[in-house]
Amino acid sequence: MSAGVPESKLTVTLRTLTPLWTGDMDRDSGRAKESGLLGSLRFWYEGMVREQGGRACDPVGGGCKKVETCEVCQLFGSTAVARRFRMEVQGLRAVKVFFRLSAEVGTTSGWWLRKIFGESRNALWGPDFRLVFYARGEKPERVMSELTLLLTTVAEQGGLGAKTQMGFGQVEVVAVEGMTPQGTWGREDLLSQARSRRGSSAGVSAGEEFTIHRKRFFSRVYELTAHPYGKAVDVGERPEAKDYDQSYIPCSFDIRYKHSPTDGLRPRLEAKVKGAQRVLGVGGEDARGSRLHVSHLYGRRQDEEGRTVYSLKFWGDVDSEQRDPVLGVIDEYVRSRFEVKTWRDMTSLPW
Repeated sequence: MSAGVPESKLTVTLRTLTPLWTGDMDRDSGRAKESGLLGSLRFWYEGMVREQGGRACDPVGGGCKKVETCEVCQLFGSTAVARRFRMEVQGLRAVKVFFRLSAEVGTTSGWWLRKIFGESRNALWGPDFRLVFYARGEKPERVMSELTLLLTTVAEQGGLGAKTQMGFGQVEVVAVEGMTPQGTWGREDLLSQARSRRGSSAGVSAGEEFTIHRKRFFSRVYELTAHPYGKAVDVGERPEAKDYDQSYIPCSFDIRYKHSPTDGLRPRLEAKVKGAQRVLGVGGEDARGSRLHVSHLYGRRQDEEGRTVYSLKFWGDVDSEQRDPVLGVIDEYVRSRFEVKTWRDMTSLPW
């Protein structure tokens, strides 16, 4: 690089609001796997491209095979072209995985979580960590701005990494530092870029390919004044006090499935939403993953008395005719179990 030209480097500092999961062959996530985070970012970029009517290939098998690649492979690479950036992960450390369940559910369903996660699995925690990107090739400023917009969208509307349907992966963008030929990218630059990208969206993509098109995608955050997990039971090994300050409560399983033998979000969706299995996922030979993602409770601020105010996020991509019924059941369920202070539709953000 020539002297006097700013290095094409972008550093995004994020805060873990719930633990991250990147996984390994042993079903443990005690070490950050860059491939797991890159896969998550690519998944979200595909959704953004499809929302704009662009083309996103199926990356299974290596992605686009020709030099004329789809928009996603142009940034993330394929067997035909190199990825436009390399990424480093800094500042994540292992933390024990555990869950809090309502007492009635803990005795009947705790075995399932122990089977999936074991008694001493690890996830990843910061609280603050950094993703450092180095752009390759021409127009590095375009690469940096796309990555910044991508990470901001992931943090505000969804989750980062794997097992986000189980509460993992809630993050917050703390700082963005990156010099490009235009200087430092600020929020207004990103909003302007997002508006220029939006244009006229194409129709809703068919099938189960992920998209953030507003006819299918939803993201809603509830801020709570109270929760019922003070007397819940733990499943798994709770981290030591130095690693767990109760800034999050790992209760996604309890919320997403059942909080009692006869009531819960899942049975309510099955009773009130046509084709609910397409939302919730199924096992067996025709296994499909859940399209509904539920965070753990996570704290982003404290009230006037110094108590943590917890938030709860639901997000997903469902069939267009299911979107409003699913949101209706979610809202009814949340208000029946929690004291809700306020809520926000995250898809109302400019991008």
